Amino acid sequence: MWPIEKSPCHFRVVRRPRAVITHGTAQELGSAPRIQAQGSPIARTAGQTTPLLQRMDRDGVCILLVGEFDDAPLANSAVSLGAMNRCLSMLLALSIGPMVFAQDATAKPDTAEPVAAELQAKTGVVYKTVGDVELRLYLFFPKDHLATDTRPAAVFYFGGGWNSGSTEQFKPHARYLASRGMVTAVCDYRVKKRHGTNPFACVADGKSAVRWLRSNAKRLGINPKCIAAGGGSAGGHIAATTGVVPGLEEKGEDTAVSSKANALLLFNPVFDNGPDGYGHNRVKERYREISPLHNIAKGAPPTIVFLGTKDSLIPVATAENYAAKMKAADCRCDLHLYEGQSHGFFNLRNKKHYYLTVLEMDRFLISLGWLQGEPTIKQPKPSK
Repeated sequence: MWPIEKSPCHFRVVRRPRAVITHGTAQELGSAPRIQAQGSPIARTAGQTTPLLQRMDRDGVCILLVGEFDDAPLANSAVSLGAMNRCLSMLLALSIGPMVFAQDATAKPDTAEPVAAELQAKTGVVYKTVGDVELRLYLFFPKDHLATDTRPAAVFYFGGGWNSGSTEQFKPHARYLASRGMVTAVCDYRVKKRHGTNPFACVADGKSAVRWLRSNAKRLGINPKCIAAGGGSAGGHIAATTGVVPGLEEKGEDTAVSSKANALLLFNPVFDNGPDGYGHNRVKERYREISPLHNIAKGAPPTIVFLGTKDSLIPVATAENYAAKMKAADCRCDLHLYEGQSHGFFNLRNKKHYYLTVLEMDRFLISLGWLQGEPTIKQPKPSK
């Protein structure tokens, strides 16, 4: 069988120098109730072997087009792009010789359009205004990135117990993922010491940031279906809420644009706001509204978690419980435990564990199809 790109972030066009018919099962390709191939409907059922596409160009090359539509792969011909108009917009130049290419983050269209200068400013871009408070995202772009690209993205939230913190914390992570081909951001959000707010405001800001990225996907050159949220401690809590906690949206925002992250990158996150969890005194009887552990349901995004076994704030048992509930909901949760490490062990100052956690984060994103190739992070030299 020809190789098929399964990632929701990309689609692949394959041209081969012989006329063949490609077949695939519903389990291999996902399920869709009905698709169009060269104007003829094809029904697919589980386990059924179905011809996806047979099309000859004038060079005698058979073409296969596989893409993503409403989270289900579709096959279609260059003649019948209407069924994929929400996902793919592409013309096949049939005069090109036999080749294989991917329409992904590195492909540059003929009408290349740079990202607007204001989005690249070091002073950040305002994603939300509350009263006289302007909240900013600090964006990082891959080399030679264009607004016409469709790259995966990630936004990071700093830790600090919803009380304080700095956007500097996750800039190393953001810069690294940008170097690997993602558009990344670190998010400033309201905290108690600067703004007199509670954790509910923090969560609302976190969701606003994801919504802003998705609303501006075409300006930023990102795929709105591939936005990850990450963070540490309370910032990890905010990230987790963007993936699993319904509601708590900022009033007045366009909720037709989803604030739900498509993947979660969680560094010793606050999972449990219940009576025995962290920060319960800040949310009290409303804990079920805001606690990620109490809101896991089918459809939660794929998640990776990093935790030290000596973390005094986030017990290992809590993380294991979270992972077990994710599994029970048929959702992916990769839990990585680091023996003897305490809270905040993943930060850049701990070069060994910064490296180890970023390496696993990279591999996780590769497994989702969001990154290509091998991780490029350099292993730190052992201290003398």
